[in-house]
Amino acid sequence: MAHQQGRNNKRPRHHEPAPPSPQEAIRGSLVALGGRRYLDPNLTVVNEIAELAGALKIDLEHYDTVISETIVECAAGVPTKASIYGTVIGLLNTDTYEWVGGLVERTRQVLVEALAAGQTFRCRALCRLWSVLVLTDVVSPAALARTFLEFTELAIACQSEGRHESADAVAGFVVSGLPIAEHEVARRAPEEYAALVAALERYMGGRPSPVKAARVGCQIISGDKGVMRLAMEDIWEKLRAAGGATVPSGEQQEPQGARIFERVFDDFKMHLEKAQQHDIASLGVAAADVPQLPQGRWTYSLLPPTKTACGLCPSDRALMEELVLDSLESFNGWKPELVGELVHLQCPEPSHFLLAEVLLGQMLALPRPAFPEVFYGTVMMELCKALPQTFPKALLTTANVLFLRMTKLDVECRERLAIWLAHHMSNFKFGWAWDSWMDVTEQDSLHPQRMFVEQTLGALVRLSYYEHTQKCIPEQLHALLPPEPLPAFAYADGGGAPPELCAAAQEMVNKVRSKATAEDLLEWLQGTVAEAHGASAAAAVAVQTLLKLGAASLSHTTILLDRYKETLVGICSAADERASAMAATARFWAAAPQQLVFATSKLLDIGALDTDAVVGWVFGSEAKGAWKAAFPWELLRTAVASGPADMSVDGGEVGSGPVLSVLKGFKGAAADAISGEAEERAQESELVLGQLRAFSRRQAPVEDAVSEKVRAEFEDVVDARIRMAVMEGLGFSDLM
Repeated sequence: MAHQQGRNNKRPRHHEPAPPSPQEAIRGSLVALGGRRYLDPNLTVVNEIAELAGALKIDLEHYDTVISETIVECAAGVPTKASIYGTVIGLLNTDTYEWVGGLVERTRQVLVEALAAGQTFRCRALCRLWSVLVLTDVVSPAALARTFLEFTELAIACQSEGRHESADAVAGFVVSGLPIAEHEVARRAPEEYAALVAALERYMGGRPSPVKAARVGCQIISGDKGVMRLAMEDIWEKLRAAGGATVPSGEQQEPQGARIFERVFDDFKMHLEKAQQHDIASLGVAAADVPQLPQGRWTYSLLPPTKTACGLCPSDRALMEELVLDSLESFNGWKPELVGELVHLQCPEPSHFLLAEVLLGQMLALPRPAFPEVFYGTVMMELCKALPQTFPKALLTTANVLFLRMTKLDVECRERLAIWLAHHMSNFKFGWAWDSWMDVTEQDSLHPQRMFVEQTLGALVRLSYYEHTQKCIPEQLHALLPPEPLPAFAYADGGGAPPELCAAAQEMVNKVRSKATAEDLLEWLQGTVAEAHGASAAAAVAVQTLLKLGAASLSHTTILLDRYKETLVGICSAADERASAMAATARFWAAAPQQLVFATSKLLDIGALDTDAVVGWVFGSEAKGAWKAAFPWELLRTAVASGPADMSVDGGEVGSGPVLSVLKGFKGAAADAISGEAEERAQESELVLGQLRAFSRRQAPVEDAVSEKVRAEFEDVVDARIRMAVMEGLGFSDLM
């Protein structure tokens, strides 16, 4: 029996996974095409393409649908491999002309579907594939020109309806694809090319000015509109400056655009030229079929152009930046593949400065980046490991350039940059070249460079131990460190509170530890404590005592505040009590901003605090000294997130609502700061106006009811700078 039991308890044998089906094998081969060379230096993409194309020709008889679907999906999802998939299609076209014709038609159908669904990334990728197919002799140059002309006419139609963002998006499909095959189209289809260029000229001439195209409130660096450019606009202007996108004069020009891709099709040129070319059917799309589309990508010039040229002409440099953005979007979940693509960009010279500029610029993008900020930070860390001799230096140079321009850097970008730098340092033994930043110790407390360093050190403390942070930074910077993040219980011995309140706090501790109910605790606070010391004092005692008992961790805090929710809501039923509770919370966690924001958020969620209490504290005298830090402004965002974004109706009257309540607080603080004439007050006003613009930008777009209230509130303010800050942030161009 024991022997039988032992046999039954044996571990089951490990079964090998079933081999992939033919369909899965085909999909896997196409998806992985071009990626294995990054792992095997002896493998070339030319060999991969030749081998796979030969296998696909054999499989077409049985798996033609799987092959066509996968190729189109790969091309639409990974535009950085357009030349690779275009070459595969070209090789298939030499022997299976009719099948490739169906593939071209399928590409058109998928593109039309993507346009109707508002999937601009897929549309742009497929237009780029068509341009590559001209170079691989699959699509005729005249067909590409006619299709791009149809897109341009569609953009003009959207433009005539006043839908400028959608029009720019559609025209952007053409501008991002045309440079790749422009030389071939101009040489082999001059009439169609001339018609396309004329239409593009007509469209570009009817666009709003670049200043109106970009929201002023979204400028990373104020006063320098050249930093922020719409990618489509940038490519077009550089293409024109280089002599492209013009009606050909008969002179042969050197091909542009296709240099950004690995020209693998050149190795198969003699083979590809033997095949017939295909036409592209009409898109059949009207302006009414085009949904509201985002305007397009924005690019950010943080470094001198000579630093990021990478040996490319300006138009190719702009297209290379598009390729980097494509890589970020295509491989945002596949870190090894993404790093491989970025490390092996097809640039004549090293691309580390280009990568640093693009990644930092996109991380700082306003009103919000395309991906979470931590994603860009992770990519930069991986590039530092993959290119240890070059990329860290480029990153340091770019960070130093931003540091030198810190006085004009948007306050939200400054906070993002500080959080990124702290996170980056924490992954590289907390090392950084501080030497060129040491002057901040002699600057005023509200100088942007000093505030940036203090915010960076504050973020470092949150990511590590206080003592460890002290050891890792120069001794001269110790004065800029925040205080050690410990709670400050006002009702302990030496805490400064009256003995009677200290005794009340100790009695409350005993009641909580003896499992007193929320109802009993509220009755005691409202009776014994409030009658003797006032309701505001009772609210402060209740909040600080519960925070003290839950200070061990965030989960302890959550459990206690939830357990005594009824107590806190009852004792903080009036505005004065809520203001007292907010002040007590801020004093308790004054040295630990992260815990302060968490505790405030929790008290807002359970209803013990409201937006007015938070606004009153942030713009009160007690918090003024902390304005240089990030957490007071984070508290305001937390307060808005806890309540309705639109106006609330109470007793038949329209209330202020969280958004307008915060804006009114900003208005008063800005007016007070502007009224002063001292240099420190000028720095204070710039800080408040910058935070006002950043807060307003986060709320955009606002509903009509909020918009009307904001306009009424800020139309008649004394200083126009206050009105400009809120209107720029919200995007109200009519009142700027």
